[in-house]
Amino acid sequence: MKKSFTLFLSVLLCVAIVFSLTACKKDEVQGLVKDKDGKTGTLWIGNTAASSGTYATVGVPFNYGLEAYLYQYNTNGGYQQDDVTYNVRLKTYDDAFVGATGLSYTQKLVEEDKVFALVGHFGTNTVAATLEYIEEKGVPMFYAATGISALYNADAKGNAARIMPVQPIYDGEGSVLLATAFASVENGGLGGTKVGVLYTDDDAGLGLYGGIMSEAAKLGKTGDVVYQQVSASATEANTQVTAIKNAGCDVVIIASNQGPLATIGASLKNSAYSGKMITSYVSSNTVTMGTLAQQGIISEEREMYATGWLDIVDHTDTAELLGYSSEYWDFARCMNAYEAYKTGKTGDEASTVTSPYAANAYAMAGYIAAHMFCEVLDRVEESDDKLTWETFVEYAEKEKVNIPMGEYIDFSGGKRTGVTGLSLTRYTHEYTTEGEGSSAYYNSLGTLVRGLKSLEELEAGISGK
Repeated sequence: MKKSFTLFLSVLLCVAIVFSLTACKKDEVQGLVKDKDGKTGTLWIGNTAASSGTYATVGVPFNYGLEAYLYQYNTNGGYQQDDVTYNVRLKTYDDAFVGATGLSYTQKLVEEDKVFALVGHFGTNTVAATLEYIEEKGVPMFYAATGISALYNADAKGNAARIMPVQPIYDGEGSVLLATAFASVENGGLGGTKVGVLYTDDDAGLGLYGGIMSEAAKLGKTGDVVYQQVSASATEANTQVTAIKNAGCDVVIIASNQGPLATIGASLKNSAYSGKMITSYVSSNTVTMGTLAQQGIISEEREMYATGWLDIVDHTDTAELLGYSSEYWDFARCMNAYEAYKTGKTGDEASTVTSPYAANAYAMAGYIAAHMFCEVLDRVEESDDKLTWETFVEYAEKEKVNIPMGEYIDFSGGKRTGVTGLSLTRYTHEYTTEGEGSSAYYNSLGTLVRGLKSLEELEAGISGK
């Protein structure tokens, strides 16, 4: 009897110890890990991104830009709390742009790696497959590298408020694409009279299509828009392109991601279409457009335009800036410094290093994601509060968050609507080749047609509205 009672007391003691340890862990912040010295530590963030497959040309530079800014942030002191200096570090997995794989890795990041937040949550497929899970877990998701409609929320509350998109959301961009197609050239548009829309049957294409349809009705232009759906996995779109061409469309909107853009573009070339083409910001970079120009898709007869949510042009005409904004040069210096670090260059030798991503739009996006995330961290650091999921959202909503090379985003009051002011860039049919052998890639020169402009401003320049 005594032996049984002693065993009973031992079990009770073990339960009490386990309960005590669990209670302590609840007071800890997930992802904020102190080193043994108690003076330094790591703040872990995570994402899954395509570093293999078709979309590696997006995922690799995106994560490079993200990690480059974190390197700069940590070099400048990192995040400080309770006399502990935390370096912010990224844990990332390659999902090859497969939604199911992205979900599995996202679960691993949250439940096993215990990251504080998902930053630069990457790609339409993975974001779509994980949003429900992320909201259920309540982990902050800051900056989605996509614009799917499911991200749009004008009045987010509870865990939904912890999902904080930055990039333009497809629905809103679709409205801007159509307004740009019809707006006068003098007002930063393409001056179209009849517009064709080739949209894919995936999240990107359908989201853009929804915004285009809504804007056409708003402008009273429903009869001046011709729609053709293309399968996102199609190898050609000849039938749909022929219908657009025969309808006499002088502007065609290619409402798709980067992969289908090339397929649709090839069919436009094959049909000898000679109007203007315009597509989403997701393809607005010199490498993607350089490949299209090299293939003859972009030509003197077929001009290509793309929206953008950044503006890297120097509008002050300052000679030493060489035509680019000071914020662009901040980005380029960050990329170059990180490249020097990665290649082990120091001193005078480091100052001569040039990153291969110093002009890459996807690297800019990753840099911006990290920059904005760390801006919110700095707000928490400067306050008397401790970093938690709740305080991170609170300080993200306190005031507008600056967008490097852009404007700002306003998360206040649960607004989760993405950026709405967009620019327009024209890409030339001329291109340059870089690299050797199988690693060769092409660059097209992009020329800014207009700076960041709101939908309302564009609508004001549409005749017959």
